Amino acid sequence: GVSWRVSKPARTSRGSDTPVSDTNILPFHQPGSVLDPLTEIAREGARRMLMAALKAEADSFVAGFAEDLLPNGVAVSCGM
Repeated sequence: GVSWRVSKPARTSRGSDTPVSDTNILPFHQPGSVLDPLTEIAREGARRMLMAALKAEADSFVAGFAEDLLPNGVAVSCGM
C-alpha cells in the first residue's frame, strides 16, 4: 500500500475554520516496492536463479544418499 504524508500543515483562511486547499500531499516510497519495471524484472530473474540453485543443491544432497541402506537393508528414502 501507499502511505501518504502532508508536506506542510493545512492552513485556514483568516476568520474561518475552512482549510485552504494548497496543501501538497506526497506519496511515501514503501520499502520493497518497485519504482520501475526493470527493477521488477531483475528481482524476478534473481528469484528464479536462486530457486534453481537451491533446488540443484537439494537434489545433490539427496543424491548423496542414493546408495545408502538402513540397517535392515532397505534403501534410504528422503521423500523428495
